[in-house]
Amino acid sequence: MDMKSLDKGVIRSMTGYGRASIRGEGFSCTVEVKSVNHRYLEVNTRLPDEFLRLDIEIKRIVKGFVKRGVVYLSLNFVYEEGPDLEIDDALFRKLLKLEKEVEKRHGISQPLNIHYILSYPGVVKQIQPRIPHAKKRQAILHACNAALQALVKSREKEGQSLKKDIQERLKRIERNLELIETLEKIKEKQLLKAIEEEVKVLKPEEPPTPPSTSEEIVRLKSHLKAGHNLLEKGGVIGRELDFLAQEMHREVNTLSSKALSPRTPRYAVKIKAEIEKIREQALNIE
Repeated sequence: MDMKSLDKGVIRSMTGYGRASIRGEGFSCTVEVKSVNHRYLEVNTRLPDEFLRLDIEIKRIVKGFVKRGVVYLSLNFVYEEGPDLEIDDALFRKLLKLEKEVEKRHGISQPLNIHYILSYPGVVKQIQPRIPHAKKRQAILHACNAALQALVKSREKEGQSLKKDIQERLKRIERNLELIETLEKIKEKQLLKAIEEEVKVLKPEEPPTPPSTSEEIVRLKSHLKAGHNLLEKGGVIGRELDFLAQEMHREVNTLSSKALSPRTPRYAVKIKAEIEKIREQALNIE
């Protein structure tokens, strides 16, 4: 499973968590992966020194599952038998030689404590069990894939919640816009009637054009339809949705400033509040 096989019609949040464990012959490994929202894709890995060589390969796998967000992936690898211990004879002999030189030069005679020698960095070395690297690599990559699949499911689950929330907010905007349209049409008819009466009396060469907010209302309706279509299309739509919300906000500001009815700004404020919530949600959509 990778980005090519993922359902492109599903909306995904950029926040999620996944975990997977694999047990092999003589070892076990656990991969944990979490993600948060971000404008672009950024992958951070935390691997044991033994497996740092897999960093590029693991990041390539992550990019097959995730398109946007900051991803944190950590690997915990444990050998079941534990490492063997081995004495570094060369370093051990150097410490004994150093003891004799100190005694000879400074007249200090105090035998080295065996516990001190063994605790000296590098004297005791850990020798990991001899398990082929290919087997360990295969298990680690398998765990990465499984953890990333769990991450994607988590992101999809939250993405569906975001989709429902945004759809409901779009419907609220539509209801408020219908009220505004009704108020504006009533006021526009009143102004048109007043202008017609004024024209009869004054008989100007060019009759004045009555003001109107119909263009802004039409564009807002178009943006709302585009929003619904975008949510139905799904996939990686976070940036498009954010841009659309910005356009709606701009149209509402213009509509409010040109409003004919004194009651229109009240509903425009409600619409802007819903748009701000949509923008907040869009920032967390992949």
